[in-house]
Amino acid sequence: EGEALAKQLEGRGLKAGYWHCDVSKEQEVKQVLDAVANTFGSPTVLVNNAGIAGANKPTHELTEEEWDHVQDVNVKGVFFCTKHAIPHMKKAGVGSIINLSSIYGLVSAPDIPPYHASKGAVRLMSKTDALLYATENIRCNSIHPGFIWTPLVEDHLKTTGQ
Repeated sequence: EGEALAKQLEGRGLKAGYWHCDVSKEQEVKQVLDAVANTFGSPTVLVNNAGIAGANKPTHELTEEEWDHVQDVNVKGVFFCTKHAIPHMKKAGVGSIINLSSIYGLVSAPDIPPYHASKGAVRLMSKTDALLYATENIRCNSIHPGFIWTPLVEDHLKTTGQ
């Protein structure tokens, strides 16, 4: 879909690109952000939107692998993307980082413990980075939406019988 959209935009005379990236892999993230900078100039906006819900089990039934998989995407992904975008933003002299957390970064519920923990982490990472980089004209904010009808939410509701 991404490649098709990039071609469609280019067909309209716009400059567009598509890079596939696993945000849980630091080297891939660095390569993509460097490629974006080489193609378009230093990125000044980063939206960290990749996320998964993970296993919906009580904490004592979760495996380490189930826990780590969610943290790798939802937390390390934000960390890696932010880490490798900031040097480009510093070069540009300005930046805005927008991290998608969740209402569950503010409150909790009796389900999907790895997801809730990861979204709380994203919230606090955002606050920390906002303070760290404010003097360099780089803003960082987190957004905490409630349920938005996405495939992730639809799958969650189907698997929980709601």
